[in-house]
Amino acid sequence: MAKLVIVVDNVAAVRDTLCEALRTIYEDRIRSGELAVEGVPDGPSLLARSAAKVPDLVFMDVDMPDVDGIDTFYRFKQQFPAATRGVFFLTGLAGVPSTNQRLEQAVMDGAGGFMSKPTSAASLHAVAERILFSR
Repeated sequence: MAKLVIVVDNVAAVRDTLCEALRTIYEDRIRSGELAVEGVPDGPSLLARSAAKVPDLVFMDVDMPDVDGIDTFYRFKQQFPAATRGVFFLTGLAGVPSTNQRLEQAVMDGAGGFMSKPTSAASLHAVAERILFSR
């Protein structure tokens, strides 16, 4: 069964750009059926999609309306506790002390990590390799 990567971002252009970068990096693995990359606009969509197949890696924006990425992580953790190491946050708020504290707590509670946005394809690739293919 293919490994699944889900990008969660409420900004369609950002979500599409991240998905396209991952699809380009992993073109051969996607073509062979080893990997799939999908995008969803928000936390509730991630939880609904995960009910059908739990993702192996989630790149999740922190700053989203209604339910932010960190709160979504804790909901995801309740439903899919074994998959939390595959949740990796992307944030434009990395310099905000309250956000940093929440991100650090989420990592202590099992998230895979976080990095600032904008990010590079090389950074996405490094995280994906570590989480998807180094187990």
